[in-house]
Amino acid sequence: MPRARVPYHGTVLEEMDLDALLARRPQLALVDELAHSNAPGSRHRKRHQDVEELLDAGIDVLTTLNIQHVESLNDVVAGITRIRVRETVPDGILDRADDIEVVDLNPDDLIQRLKDGKVYVPEGAERALRHYFSRGNLTALRELALRRTADRVDDELLGHMRANAIAGPWAAGERVLVCVSDDPRSVSHDLRTPLASVLGAASTLRDLGPALPHAARSELLATVIEESERLNRFIANLLDMTRLEAGAVAPNLSDQDVAYIVDAAPSRCGRSEKPSA
Repeated sequence: MPRARVPYHGTVLEEMDLDALLARRPQLALVDELAHSNAPGSRHRKRHQDVEELLDAGIDVLTTLNIQHVESLNDVVAGITRIRVRETVPDGILDRADDIEVVDLNPDDLIQRLKDGKVYVPEGAERALRHYFSRGNLTALRELALRRTADRVDDELLGHMRANAIAGPWAAGERVLVCVSDDPRSVSHDLRTPLASVLGAASTLRDLGPALPHAARSELLATVIEESERLNRFIANLLDMTRLEAGAVAPNLSDQDVAYIVDAAPSRCGRSEKPSA
């Protein structure tokens, strides 16, 4: 539908026409860029406030949001990318959503789309975006998106279990992240995601540690510890995928090269073993 024209300092800016949309009262409105800041003079400062007004009026909304714009992840994103994102959306908006779908894209594919000019880049921002959209940053942001979605699944699952008196706990978050794809070959990649976060955070601490604020160093150190523990849980959950009976495999504890274990994961998942008598 036509955009509203907002006069500003001798020029005219275009924004979503909220009043026209409310008057039209569609069953569903498609609204892009939830984190967008409206032009000065608009009724609301932020687009997510427009969306809330639409929802309050009984209009369903389908919108888009990049993971780096989630308010609670702002400090984490800044620690990863070294860029502070100014446009954020309160987590309460996401909690209000009936459904969240992760639009997942391999980091290499996204970088290629940037090179091919298939992603809009504002004038003068090419160099900054080349730094921001490095493979390491994209891998970490992808992990954040998957983790945020898994946390939501955990909350919904626990609510269902409590409502129906189902015994638990059942670690939904880890299972969702391990089972990202039906292709067994993806298991190695999914395990590499927390490993990449560990290596990235450790490298940043090593190279920039003394120059970083105390809060940033603490956040990076917490990332190393948390993602290492997550990697251990991922590997433990692979036993569930083999569906072996409890006690069928005797644990053999020894020091191992984590990178080797990750590389070998797909072949191990495909190996069949007979339970002991």
